[in-house]
Amino acid sequence: MNSQEQRDLSDFLHNLLDWLWGLLGRLMRNPPPCSGRSASDAPIPERGPTSQDWVLVLVINVRHETVLRALEAGATGDLAEDELYNAVQSRWFGSSREYCGLRLTGWFSRTANPANETEYDVRMARFDLDHDDPGFHRGASELEQVDAFRRLAASSAAVGLSPRLPPEAYGTTEVYI
Repeated sequence: MNSQEQRDLSDFLHNLLDWLWGLLGRLMRNPPPCSGRSASDAPIPERGPTSQDWVLVLVINVRHETVLRALEAGATGDLAEDELYNAVQSRWFGSSREYCGLRLTGWFSRTANPANETEYDVRMARFDLDHDDPGFHRGASELEQVDAFRRLAASSAAVGLSPRLPPEAYGTTEVYI
Protein backbone atom coordinates (compact mmCIF):
# COMPACT_ATOMS: atom_id res chain seq x y z
CA MET A 1 0.00 0.00 0.00
CA ASN A 2 1.48 3.34 -1.01
CA SER A 3 1.40 6.49 1.11
CA GLN A 4 -1.60 7.99 -0.76
CA GLU A 5 -3.66 4.82 -0.17
CA GLN A 6 -2.66 4.88 3.50
CA ARG A 7 -3.81 8.52 3.84
CA ASP A 8 -7.08 7.71 2.05
CA LEU A 9 -7.66 4.74 4.33
CA SER A 10 -6.79 6.82 7.39
CA ASP A 11 -9.23 9.56 6.29
CA PHE A 12 -11.93 6.98 5.64
CA LEU A 13 -11.45 5.36 9.06
CA HIS A 14 -11.41 8.77 10.75
CA ASN A 15 -14.69 9.74 9.03
CA LEU A 16 -16.21 6.37 9.89
CA LEU A 17 -15.30 6.78 13.57
CA ASP A 18 -16.74 10.31 13.61
CA TRP A 19 -19.97 8.99 12.11
CA LEU A 20 -20.14 6.09 14.60
CA TRP A 21 -19.54 8.42 17.57
CA GLY A 22 -22.30 10.71 16.29
CA LEU A 23 -24.66 7.76 15.88
CA LEU A 24 -23.82 6.49 19.35
CA GLY A 25 -24.53 9.94 20.80
CA ARG A 26 -27.94 10.08 19.09
CA LEU A 27 -28.80 6.59 20.30
CA MET A 28 -27.86 7.46 23.87
CA ARG A 29 -30.16 10.52 23.76
CA ASN A 30 -33.01 8.66 22.01
CA PRO A 31 -32.59 4.92 22.51
CA PRO A 32 -34.34 2.67 19.99
CA PRO A 33 -37.51 0.97 21.18
CA CYS A 34 -37.00 -2.34 22.92
CA SER A 35 -38.25 -5.55 21.39
CA GLY A 36 -41.52 -5.08 23.28
CA ARG A 37 -42.22 -1.90 21.32
CA SER A 38 -41.54 -2.89 17.72
CA ALA A 39 -43.80 -1.75 14.92
CA SER A 40 -45.55 -5.12 14.89
CA ASP A 41 -46.66 -4.75 18.50
CA ALA A 42 -49.91 -3.47 19.85
CA PRO A 43 -50.15 0.12 18.65
CA ILE A 44 -49.00 2.78 21.08
CA PRO A 45 -50.12 6.26 20.02
CA GLU A 46 -47.42 8.91 19.88
CA ARG A 47 -47.55 11.63 22.53
CA GLY A 48 -45.21 14.12 20.94
CA PRO A 49 -41.50 14.76 21.32
CA THR A 50 -41.25 14.07 25.06
CA SER A 51 -39.83 10.72 26.02
CA GLN A 52 -41.91 8.12 27.80
CA ASP A 53 -40.02 7.21 30.97
CA TRP A 54 -42.45 4.91 32.80
CA VAL A 55 -44.42 1.85 31.76
CA LEU A 56 -47.45 0.34 33.47
CA VAL A 57 -48.68 -3.09 32.40
CA LEU A 58 -52.08 -4.28 33.58
CA VAL A 59 -53.41 -7.83 33.29
CA ILE A 60 -57.17 -7.79 32.67
CA ASN A 61 -59.49 -10.77 32.32
CA VAL A 62 -61.39 -10.85 29.00
CA ARG A 63 -64.70 -10.88 30.90
CA HIS A 64 -64.17 -7.15 31.54
CA GLU A 65 -65.33 -6.26 28.03
CA THR A 66 -66.37 -2.69 28.88
CA VAL A 67 -62.92 -1.88 30.22
CA LEU A 68 -61.14 -3.49 27.28
CA ARG A 69 -63.34 -1.65 24.75
CA ALA A 70 -62.66 1.65 26.55
CA LEU A 71 -58.91 0.97 26.46
CA GLU A 72 -59.06 0.12 22.75
CA ALA A 73 -60.92 3.36 22.07
CA GLY A 74 -58.63 5.41 24.31
CA ALA A 75 -61.65 6.40 26.39
CA THR A 76 -60.64 5.48 29.93
CA GLY A 77 -62.39 8.61 31.18
CA ASP A 78 -65.72 7.00 30.18
CA LEU A 79 -65.29 4.16 32.68
CA ALA A 80 -67.29 4.13 35.89
CA GLU A 81 -65.36 5.15 39.00
CA ASP A 82 -62.87 2.45 40.02
CA GLU A 83 -63.96 0.17 37.12
CA LEU A 84 -60.40 0.00 35.77
CA TYR A 85 -58.97 -0.69 39.24
CA ASN A 86 -61.49 -3.49 39.84
CA ALA A 87 -60.79 -5.11 36.47
CA VAL A 88 -57.05 -5.54 37.04
CA GLN A 89 -55.80 -8.98 38.11
CA SER A 90 -52.17 -7.94 38.41
CA ARG A 91 -49.77 -5.27 37.22
CA TRP A 92 -46.17 -4.29 36.63
CA PHE A 93 -44.78 -0.75 36.89
CA GLY A 94 -41.28 0.51 36.24
CA SER A 95 -39.01 2.51 33.99
CA SER A 96 -39.02 1.98 30.24
CA ARG A 97 -35.45 0.64 30.51
CA GLU A 98 -36.56 -1.99 33.04
CA TYR A 99 -39.52 -2.87 30.82
CA CYS A 100 -37.23 -3.65 27.88
CA GLY A 101 -35.55 -6.40 29.89
CA LEU A 102 -38.76 -8.17 30.95
CA ARG A 103 -40.24 -11.39 29.61
CA LEU A 104 -43.69 -9.84 29.37
CA THR A 105 -42.68 -7.62 26.41
CA GLY A 106 -43.00 -10.67 24.14
CA TRP A 107 -46.70 -11.09 24.84
CA PHE A 108 -47.47 -7.80 23.10
CA SER A 109 -46.01 -9.01 19.81
CA ARG A 110 -48.02 -12.22 19.67
CA THR A 111 -50.54 -12.33 16.86
CA ALA A 112 -52.36 -15.60 17.51
CA ASN A 113 -55.16 -15.89 20.01
CA PRO A 114 -55.30 -19.01 22.21
CA ALA A 115 -56.42 -22.11 20.34
CA ASN A 116 -58.95 -22.92 23.05
CA GLU A 117 -60.46 -19.69 24.31
CA THR A 118 -61.64 -19.79 27.90
CA GLU A 119 -63.29 -17.36 30.29
CA TYR A 120 -59.96 -17.17 32.11
CA ASP A 121 -58.08 -15.67 29.16
CA VAL A 122 -56.50 -12.26 29.67
CA ARG A 123 -55.27 -9.25 27.78
CA MET A 124 -52.41 -7.05 28.87
CA ALA A 125 -52.68 -3.28 28.64
CA ARG A 126 -49.49 -1.29 28.41
CA PHE A 127 -49.52 2.40 29.35
CA ASP A 128 -46.66 4.77 28.58
CA LEU A 129 -46.52 7.35 31.36
CA ASP A 130 -44.40 10.47 31.64
CA HIS A 131 -44.08 10.34 35.43
CA ASP A 132 -43.50 7.96 38.31
CA ASP A 133 -46.64 7.22 40.31
CA PRO A 134 -46.02 5.61 43.73
CA GLY A 135 -49.58 4.26 43.71
CA PHE A 136 -48.48 1.68 41.11
CA HIS A 137 -45.41 0.55 43.05
CA ARG A 138 -45.28 -2.89 44.55
CA GLY A 139 -46.46 -2.66 48.15
CA ALA A 140 -48.53 0.52 47.68
CA SER A 141 -51.53 0.70 49.99
CA GLU A 142 -54.98 0.04 48.57
CA LEU A 143 -55.89 3.72 48.94
CA GLU A 144 -52.74 4.77 47.02
CA GLN A 145 -53.56 2.22 44.32
CA VAL A 146 -57.17 3.39 43.92
CA ASP A 147 -56.01 7.01 43.67
CA ALA A 148 -53.37 6.06 41.08
CA PHE A 149 -55.96 4.23 38.97
CA ARG A 150 -58.31 7.21 39.15
CA ARG A 151 -55.49 9.48 37.93
CA LEU A 152 -54.74 7.00 35.16
CA ALA A 153 -58.39 6.82 34.04
CA ALA A 154 -58.52 10.61 33.89
CA SER A 155 -55.24 10.90 31.96
CA SER A 156 -54.54 10.71 28.26
CA ALA A 157 -51.76 8.14 28.64
CA ALA A 158 -50.86 6.20 25.51
CA VAL A 159 -52.11 2.61 25.73
CA GLY A 160 -51.57 -0.55 23.73
CA LEU A 161 -53.31 -3.90 24.16
CA SER A 162 -51.96 -7.39 23.71
CA PRO A 163 -54.01 -9.95 21.84
CA ARG A 164 -56.12 -12.40 23.83
CA LEU A 165 -53.75 -14.59 25.85
CA PRO A 166 -54.12 -17.81 27.81
CA PRO A 167 -54.22 -17.29 31.59
CA GLU A 168 -50.80 -18.88 32.05
CA ALA A 169 -49.24 -16.10 29.94
CA TYR A 170 -48.88 -13.65 32.78
CA GLY A 171 -47.75 -16.35 35.18
CA THR A 172 -44.46 -16.40 33.27
CA THR A 173 -43.83 -12.70 33.77
CA GLU A 174 -42.82 -10.25 36.45
CA VAL A 175 -46.30 -8.92 37.25
CA TYR A 176 -47.58 -8.61 40.81
CA ILE A 177 -50.89 -8.08 42.56
